Formats: sequence, C-alpha cells, structure tokens
Amino acid sequence: MFGLVEKLEQFRDQWLDKRMPPRENIQLKQSEIFILPSRFGWIYALATLAIFILGTNYQNNLILLVAYLMGSLFLSCFWFGFYNMYQLKIRRVSVADSYAGGRAAVQVELSTQRARHALSCSFLKEEDTEAQLEGLETPSQVSLSFEKQERGHHSPGRLLIESFFPLGLTRTWTYIDLDIHAYFYPAPQPCRLVHAPGKKYGLEDDGISSSDTQEQELAGLREYKQGEPMSRVAWKQVAKRDGQLLSKELESENELSEEVLSLDRMPAIDLEHKLSQFSYWVDTLQKENRPFHFVLGTMKERYVRDADTARRCLRALATYQNA
Repeated sequence: MFGLVEKLEQFRDQWLDKRMPPRENIQLKQSEIFILPSRFGWIYALATLAIFILGTNYQNNLILLVAYLMGSLFLSCFWFGFYNMYQLKIRRVSVADSYAGGRAAVQVELSTQRARHALSCSFLKEEDTEAQLEGLETPSQVSLSFEKQERGHHSPGRLLIESFFPLGLTRTWTYIDLDIHAYFYPAPQPCRLVHAPGKKYGLEDDGISSSDTQEQELAGLREYKQGEPMSRVAWKQVAKRDGQLLSKELESENELSEEVLSLDRMPAIDLEHKLSQFSYWVDTLQKENRPFHFVLGTMKERYVRDADTARRCLRALATYQNA
C-alpha cells in the first residue's frame, strides 16, 4: 500500500515538474490552478442530486426549483474559487540557512491587483507550517519554515497554496516550485582544539625577534601587559602620557595569532562529529569577532569579521563529501 502511494507521489512530482517547472517568480495562469469539490462540497452535490431525483419522481416543480438553485450556487462556487487565485503573483523573497535539526526561515511575497480571500500557504511536505491570509489586497509577505535533521543543501519541495473560498464547497489549489533551497550546517558540538604544531601562530612561536618588529607596520597601541618584552613598549607615547606604559600592536601580529581551523584539529573520530565540532569553532570565533584561517580539503579561507566568508565556510561544512 505504501509502495503504491510513493509511486503515485513520484508520478505526480514528475508530472508537475514538466507542467510547472521551478521559477523564482510566478503568476498563476489557468493551467496551473486546480479545483475540485471539497469534502463538504461532495456531500452538498449528493444532496442536490437527491433533491433533483425526488422532485422528478414526484413531478414537484417547487422541489425541482430548489435543486436548480442549489446546483447553480454550486457551479458559481467553482467560478469564484478559480477567479480568487487566477493571476495571483508569488515571489520568493529570501531563504535563511540553519543548522541541522533546526528550521530554515523562508519569506514569500504574494501580490495582487484585486482583493483575494481565505488563502493559505504551506509546504507540500511540511504540513506543520502554514500561513493564513484572510484578505489580500496589497503585496504581503508570509513567513514559512522547514526542518531537516541532516546537514546538506536541502529543498522543502513545492509550495501549496489553497483556498476554500467562497462557501467551502470547492477546494482551489496550486503546487508551485519557487526553487527554494537552504543550507543546513552541521549542528555545533563544543570541544577543545587538538594542539598541532604550526597550526596556531604566535609572535614568539614563529621565532620573530624583537628586532624584526621594528620593520613591521604599526597597527595601533594598547595597554602594556605584564610579561611582554620591553622592546614592545612605545616609549615616545609613554613620555606623552605621563608614564603610562603602552605596547605596540603590529599589523602582522593579528595574522600570526589567528587560529587555523582544520579537520585534524577536531578531537572526534568520525567525520560527522568532526564537522559538528568544526562548525562550533567557526560559529564561536565569528561571534567573538576573532579572525581565523579555514582549511577544508582544497578550500582555504581567511575570516576577518566578514559575514560572507563565515557563511561560505559553514556552507562548505554543510556539503562536505555529500553525494
């Protein structure tokens, strides 16, 4: 039974891909709108048919008139339901990445040149998320989300927009694909970095002598910390500040003191846990505004308070060695 349902869903998806290919902006046309009686509509239709048969058998014109009025009302609901969705414009606004096990936020805009009524939006395969629009007269944005437990580059599938307007006798709907995809980063897992010689750089560790600092560019001044070599003291500024000790901060020092993040510095054994720990450190250093070097396979990045670089690093972790 379940195998038959899966085959029918697969056939439906293939048919929809040919009929309604993915697009970022869609304006609904006649071939993209589906309409059938609702559950209550089928009961209403059977009741109308029963009244018609009753009036025919007893040759009662009053009963036939009631049946004709009920049938006319039923048919008019099809027209109003179709017209309520015809030429509706839907646009993908934004998609936010998330972590595995979390929900990726999606913003969708619906716009129209006339009033629309009783619309609902949800992902076809995410039934727990639904946005309602009782009356739509101006462009409005709806917030949706979808969840994935595994890291990677995922899509929630098609967007279901439906309405039971005007009387609940008909169900009008469409399945549209706004080409929505989101990255799900590995869920952060706290850990301590494995010490690897040469991976974490420091002024003393790299053998840079105090005489070399004179040839390096001065990035700024900071308060003197006890234990620092006296050659780092900015004596000219000390004289101007009534004896307050200040240390020179060199341009190259920040780069030399940056963490180098790579898989071999993560203490976990299996790949997935390593990636989760990697994700934790990228997220932590980003929040602390600490520059770092990112090494993953052939990809090498240097993060310096740049959100785009951090996003590229996390996306690389999300898709690393995924088929």
